[in-house]
Amino acid sequence: MELVNESQRQMGPKERECPECRSRFPADPRYVQWCDKCGWNLQPNPSLQFANIFDFLYSILGEKLSRDVFDEMVKSRSLAPSWTLSRVSALLFSGFIHGFALILASSGVWLIVGPGPTFFTVVGGLGLLGLAWTARPRFGRMPTGIVRKDKFPALYRIVDRVARALGAKTTDAIVINSEFSAAHEQVGLGKRRILYLGLPLFSILNNEEKVALIARELAHCANGDPNKGLFIGSAAATLAEWYNVLEPEGIWPHEDRPGAGRTVAQAQFYAGIPEAIANLLMHGVACICYGAAFILAHLMYRASQRAEYLADLLAAEACGTDAVLGMLEKLHFVDTHILAVQSAASASGDPCPDYFEDLKKRVAETPPRELERIRRIELLEGFRLDATHPPTPYRVEFLKVRQVDRGKATLTQEDFEELHQELTRIQPAIQKKLIDQHTAALYCR
Repeated sequence: MELVNESQRQMGPKERECPECRSRFPADPRYVQWCDKCGWNLQPNPSLQFANIFDFLYSILGEKLSRDVFDEMVKSRSLAPSWTLSRVSALLFSGFIHGFALILASSGVWLIVGPGPTFFTVVGGLGLLGLAWTARPRFGRMPTGIVRKDKFPALYRIVDRVARALGAKTTDAIVINSEFSAAHEQVGLGKRRILYLGLPLFSILNNEEKVALIARELAHCANGDPNKGLFIGSAAATLAEWYNVLEPEGIWPHEDRPGAGRTVAQAQFYAGIPEAIANLLMHGVACICYGAAFILAHLMYRASQRAEYLADLLAAEACGTDAVLGMLEKLHFVDTHILAVQSAASASGDPCPDYFEDLKKRVAETPPRELERIRRIELLEGFRLDATHPPTPYRVEFLKVRQVDRGKATLTQEDFEELHQELTRIQPAIQKKLIDQHTAALYCR
């Protein structure tokens, strides 16, 4: 994405020539510069970020199956999670993965302590134990940055009321961070529920949209997503970890030595043969893990996507469809957020400009041209906010088909005024973190 400095930002709109089609278009340095004729720079960062192999596989499956799932959801009378053949198959397949991990562990122990252990059997046993160790259930740890309930009573009170409206369990702890996103997870043996709220995103939402964001995340506790379950989720994590451990960066080792003679090059060639054979074998085993991951992803895909649609609908039932649609649209202002951070980081003088006020102003004054860019992105076939979510156009259409005019959550203006005061106190610390992260990123380039 093209970034600008503060002096450029204050210049206002001007014209620019498109490098693709050579047509001219108005270019406001405060927002993303793009061509409405050919679509150049419509999405400055179009690539999805894949956290693991399953995100990658979900993106592939989504290109083929997302329309079918959408049609099913629109026609379905009941959206409640149910036992299907694919879900039962996913459970059985996950049991096979966990059983295979136990076989690896027992085989590793037998090779180490069995009759007549040798150096090679001990090394092999340790390797098997290492692979089995990566398959252990990961319960997660309590995160840092949790805000205390006595310091943020309005925030916790609002979250509790939204949870009651959803019929879901409330959260055990809330983290306010510097991300332009929100998330929900369960950690520890007691499966404590943690809600993550990115203050940059949360600050540009109106009151109803704030409720929609909270409801959308809490709905993951009630939507039956198989990815969130410990049994299937840990099996998927095991396959992803095995693939990452086993897949080599390349088959043939690279040792380029400029000016090396023919004799040295031949020596390097022969010395690299054993490593190449080992890499080839590891690649073969990694391909087996990839195939197993593809099978499990295919079995989970429909249930997982149905769960995402159900989470959207539950959020709409808590606060109304319009609030959820508004919240989904605000999620696309991440580029505006990045430019606001850059502006605050590059500004000179004391005191430092208020990033949050600047971001709110940019969003409130968003010109029709920038809104059109966001609309076009939302309507792109197959566009999704991340790899595990359904395409955004389908989510919007699904919510419109199942319109909910009034939500169940009852909140007062006093609740939101108190919430605003609580969040205002933490803004300087979040702004400092954003600027520090931006500055650190510049030095890492």
